Amino acid sequence: MKWLSLKSYNTKIFLIVSVFLVLTLLVAPLSACKGTPREVVNLTLVSGWSTGVAFNDKLMKYIEMVNADGEGKVFIDFKGGPEVAPITEAVGLVKKGVYDMAFNSPGYYGGLSPSSVPLYYLPQDPVLLRQLGVHDLVDKIMRDEMQIAFLGWVSRGEPFTIVSKKPITSADFHGILMHTLPMYTAALTYLGASTKTLQVPEFYQALQTNVVDAIPCPAGTVPLDYKLYEQAKYLLYPLIPITTSGEVLINAAKSDSLPADVQKILKDNMAEVEKEVYPYFSQRTQGVINQLITLGMQKVELPKAEADKFLYAFTTYAWDQFKAKNPKWVPQLYDLVKAHIGE
Repeated sequence: MKWLSLKSYNTKIFLIVSVFLVLTLLVAPLSACKGTPREVVNLTLVSGWSTGVAFNDKLMKYIEMVNADGEGKVFIDFKGGPEVAPITEAVGLVKKGVYDMAFNSPGYYGGLSPSSVPLYYLPQDPVLLRQLGVHDLVDKIMRDEMQIAFLGWVSRGEPFTIVSKKPITSADFHGILMHTLPMYTAALTYLGASTKTLQVPEFYQALQTNVVDAIPCPAGTVPLDYKLYEQAKYLLYPLIPITTSGEVLINAAKSDSLPADVQKILKDNMAEVEKEVYPYFSQRTQGVINQLITLGMQKVELPKAEADKFLYAFTTYAWDQFKAKNPKWVPQLYDLVKAHIGE
């Protein structure tokens, strides 16, 4: 009987140990997963503009916000500007996956996404554009045309002017050689200009050596940051009725692969920083123009009839050309904003 009792006791012990081992094998992996922190998502980003240029101001704010809010989850690793990835190549490198993100402008990637070029012609305030549904449509456009996802604007609200070596007194631009990008070309050729494409760092020397006579550019950053006032003494008025458009872009496949909470961090912080973008750049522009005048530049006002022709070229005529060349997306874009053009 003692032997049977002992056998029964040993059987119970065996069963208890077996159950314990089975539970340990089942629970241990779960505990390990729960206790192991998720690897931080590292996103590389390049800017089309050099460090210290005002275009980057709100980009840096966005990076700081994301990295603070996403601590332990996501980190934007800013790699640098054109010295790392030339502005005309950066978005293509993001498309290929060399970098994850880029801060750029459609004048420099219009070959990849022609329907993005009219972004300069939209209302200035990205908060309004978000309310109108423009962000969602732009994301669809960029995904369709270049497999890039659109996050939002960190530079917008700065009008354009034309800086020139000699005063421009007519909307007849025949005989004037100007720098161009895809967003200027339709209007400039309509007005008769000859055109040549340059990169921003080339502007100063191109004016100095008479490679071009005039350069359309943002009025509140480029002439001052790149010291164009030393070579071009005239600012054309009225200002060109378009606005700077600096977008934060991300490889679409990379974006879609991110954890949901990381995607939310990127999007929510963009919506917050966009509230600062238009007030910052629009207010800064007038101060810079005043500074350019103190540095020796002069405003040249076109007579009314010439000004009307000039403004027509950069509004109605340009939109008509964009819609005709890109009928899939641009008419949809125009319909979203047509009641607000000029704001």
